[in-house]
Amino acid sequence: MRTLRVDFDGTGLTAGNDPSHQITEAHLDPDDPDYFRVFGPLPPDVLADHAYEWFQRGASRPIERREWDGTEHVWLEWVLADVDRLLSAKYQGRPDRPPDRVVRLDHSLS
Repeated sequence: MRTLRVDFDGTGLTAGNDPSHQITEAHLDPDDPDYFRVFGPLPPDVLADHAYEWFQRGASRPIERREWDGTEHVWLEWVLADVDRLLSAKYQGRPDRPPDRVVRLDHSLS
């Protein structure tokens, strides 16, 4: 669904969604809506605080699983609910109607 990643370049941080979900992309996409950059040089504890705050904001965003019943299967979409952005889907061509169920995923960090 989402792989949040922070890279340290020796002086600053770059953060965003890793499109490979395997930390294999050489660079994060500056056009990604979750892209974040902190320029340094800054002390390691300050950089760590920035990274922690970015991860905490990203990981606490609401995600919904939306479900549409069909005769052969259930269409599923996972959506970043605060901006209504599709993260992932199972089966394409879902019905053009409101979902039959919406489940808010609990991913609290506490």
